[in-house]
Amino acid sequence: QVIGGTNPVSGPYFNFTIPEPTGVVGVVAPEEPALVGLVRRVAPALCGGNALVVLAPEVNPLPALTLAEVLATSDLPAGVVNVISGFRKELLPWLASHMDV
Repeated sequence: QVIGGTNPVSGPYFNFTIPEPTGVVGVVAPEEPALVGLVRRVAPALCGGNALVVLAPEVNPLPALTLAEVLATSDLPAGVVNVISGFRKELLPWLASHMDV
């Protein structure tokens, strides 16, 4: 069974798509709403089979760090979700320019 979908194309071709993980995805958590906004960005990338580097909100990082503790004690493999906190001016250029993210 092929997981995916077929795409209608003109011509004698059969075209289908298969979802594949992107790899390591950088996620910048919004300032407000702290937890809901973070989960709305983390869940789709995580369900797609990707590893995540999450930059916690600068003003209120506690919900992101608490979510990191919950995920660390869950059944997720170690290193799938990595949460970093600090000043965005310092961390965001490094995260955005890294070739593996």
